Amino acid sequence: MNELIRAIERSNQLWYQASDIYDDAKQKTWFYLAQNLCEAVTAKKPFDPTIASITTWLNAYLKRRLQDLQIEQQEERRRQISLTPQGGQIQADSLVLDSNSWVQLAAQPDIPPILEIVTAWAIADEDGILRTLHVADRPDITAQKLILRRLPPEKSWQAIGEEFDYSWQHLTNFYHHHCRKQLRQFGIRQGWLDD
Repeated sequence: MNELIRAIERSNQLWYQASDIYDDAKQKTWFYLAQNLCEAVTAKKPFDPTIASITTWLNAYLKRRLQDLQIEQQEERRRQISLTPQGGQIQADSLVLDSNSWVQLAAQPDIPPILEIVTAWAIADEDGILRTLHVADRPDITAQKLILRRLPPEKSWQAIGEEFDYSWQHLTNFYHHHCRKQLRQFGIRQGWLDD
């Protein structure tokens, strides 16, 4: 199963959507694949190669899970911030404000300059991973170069594709599968993200 998943990932045919819920939807898709490839456990029928390719079959499922998760996310936001007008006032949980008042929340005084820290990390590449991790057939297109081009002010994927004379879709896929992993690991080491 792991070899099949790796082959699907390498094929660059799995649907991708830049979204904070994409990884959760993809995880559900891999679980669906494991349960329904040979026999239908959660599906009406198992995968049938005479009807569609495996990536087409998984893409349909993945897109539905993305829609489900987006709906769940929207419902969760509505539950968390249930603002209801009450006679010129707005109530958010136990906080009651006049509709004419402004709420000012002080920012933490020691907010780290995250962009500068990430940029310095990518440029320094102390362990050499970002300079050696590259697109399969193009050693000149490294994770370091892509990360630096996508940091604000970011270049569009189309512009990056033109710069390297390479498919921007493949660059996006490489970035999602490899560069984001490196960025996440750095964020965890910095204590900005949970493991």
